Amino acid sequence: LVLEGHTLFTAARRFNNDALTRGGRFYGPWTTIPQVRRLEATIDDCPVAEVDVSGMNLTLLCSISGHIPFKTRFKDAYECDWPNRAEVKAIINETIGAGTPRHYRPGKLCRDEGLTQEQFSHIRKNFIAPKFKCLQALKKGELDSLTLAYHESEIMMRVVEKLRTPVFILHDCLICLEDEALEVGKEVQMVYLAYCAEQGWKPVAPAFKIDRRGEETVRVSGCRV
Repeated sequence: LVLEGHTLFTAARRFNNDALTRGGRFYGPWTTIPQVRRLEATIDDCPVAEVDVSGMNLTLLCSISGHIPFKTRFKDAYECDWPNRAEVKAIINETIGAGTPRHYRPGKLCRDEGLTQEQFSHIRKNFIAPKFKCLQALKKGELDSLTLAYHESEIMMRVVEKLRTPVFILHDCLICLEDEALEVGKEVQMVYLAYCAEQGWKPVAPAFKIDRRGEETVRVSGCRV
C-alpha cells in the first residue's frame, strides 16, 4: 500500500488476554489515516477501494445469539423504524461496548450525535430493543466487544489468506484493488458463512459497501440463509 511516497505493509495484531481469544484486531500505519486520504493510496500503482461490512459487530452478535432481525435481503444492519441511522448506530455500539443490554445512559458516541437522555431512552426502548433482541445476549467478559473483535479479525484474516492478493485489514473493512472490490466483498460473505457453520451459529451473509475515490458509495445486500 503506497501513499504519498510511503510504503505501508506491516501491521501488529493486538490481543487483550493471554489465551489470544479476546481482541486481536490488526493495527497498521493506515489504521489512523482518514478515509479520504487512504483512498488516495495505490497498490501496484493501481487505485484502491475499501470494502466495509455494515455493522459487523451487530451481525456477529445476531449470528451468535441466533436472533436474526434482518429481512431476507438487507443493505444496512442498523436499519429499523427510527429514521436517523447515526443515532441508532451510536446506541447499539455503545451497548455492545458496555457488554450488557442494561445500558441506560448515553455515552460519548451518543453525546457526539447530540442525543439527550430522553431521546436516548425513547429510541432504545421503542425502536432498538424490540428489533435487536440479540443485544440481550451480551455479557461482559464472555460475549462483548472484545469477543466480537476476535471473531471479526479471524474472519478478515481468512479472507486475506484465501484471496492471495494484496488486501489490507482495517478492522471490519478491507483495503483492496479497486477493480477487485466486489469480488473481495463477496468473499467476505462466503467466509463469514463458512465461519458461522464452523462455530455452529445462525448463518447470515453480511451486507457491505464499497467506497472508491471520487465516486458514490455502492451498497451490496446481505441476506439470511
